Amino acid sequence: DLDSYQRRLQDAEGNYSSLTHTVRGLQSDVGDPTGKIQSRFTQLQNQIDQRVTRDGVMSIINQSGDSIKLAIQKAGGINAKMSGSEIISAINLNAYGAVIAGKNIALDGNTTVNGTFTTKIAEAIKIRADQIIAGTIDAAKVRVINLNASSIVGLDADFIKARIGYAIVDMLEGKVIRARNGAMLIDLNNAGIDFNSNATVNFNSGNNALVRKRGGGTAFVHFADDTHGGVYACIGATSNYSGVDSSPNGTGRFAGMRIFRASDSIDQVELYADDMTFRHSFTENGSLSWTHRDYKNQDWNLFDILRTFNEGLKNLGQSYYRTL
Repeated sequence: DLDSYQRRLQDAEGNYSSLTHTVRGLQSDVGDPTGKIQSRFTQLQNQIDQRVTRDGVMSIINQSGDSIKLAIQKAGGINAKMSGSEIISAINLNAYGAVIAGKNIALDGNTTVNGTFTTKIAEAIKIRADQIIAGTIDAAKVRVINLNASSIVGLDADFIKARIGYAIVDMLEGKVIRARNGAMLIDLNNAGIDFNSNATVNFNSGNNALVRKRGGGTAFVHFADDTHGGVYACIGATSNYSGVDSSPNGTGRFAGMRIFRASDSIDQVELYADDMTFRHSFTENGSLSWTHRDYKNQDWNLFDILRTFNEGLKNLGQSYYRTL
């Protein structure tokens, strides 16, 4: 009986094939004279190993009952744990699980992960999914683009509001806000608001004003509810830090005009000031006339009225008479 048997064939160029057969197993080799191209098949009672070497790189298929190893590595012995610097790429299947190693791994097709998915990828990972459920996502390592979600659960509301607030400030600071159709423009840097179509500013509360203050003086355009169930408009100024005050029950430091039109029967304009001047302009004289039903629908000139009144005082011999 023979414990081993060996056979080798070789041509003139040095190409060869060999077979070694022992009671423990067999090994078959085919190669060229340089050793750069070689294939080997080894069969033992608990392992089958296949290797092909070309230009210093070896592909390996290794089966040992409870594990299957597939690897591409630098030529040399296979690492039992399928790890180390000599491994280029590998798949290791055993009773504890599966390991896939490689510089670049591409999964082409539908992929389902039924267990826990853990990654230590430092730079970026692209995932396309209908739903991602995670216990913890480190925002410092995740960059999300074009997020479209109807509900995000697990983020602190104060944190979200703070981040949105900072984002809005960053977007608006020093910018120009412009309507898509050009109807309106707000220039934040130059404090400008342009209305390029018919515009309306609506005040929906009971007391509103456009205000300019300097020292103790306040100038304003005032819109407020009146006592007749309507609103009145007012343009005027106050002194002594009275602020926006055009009410009869206020400080009494108001000078200006109030306009009422609560109904057809309430049609009223009021002027308030210690001194009133009516002129055509700052440098030219003019006249003041009005029409009222008390004068039988006639236009009356204020100066004519004052002159007539003055003549009446003259006839009465009053000391208030002035020559006009």
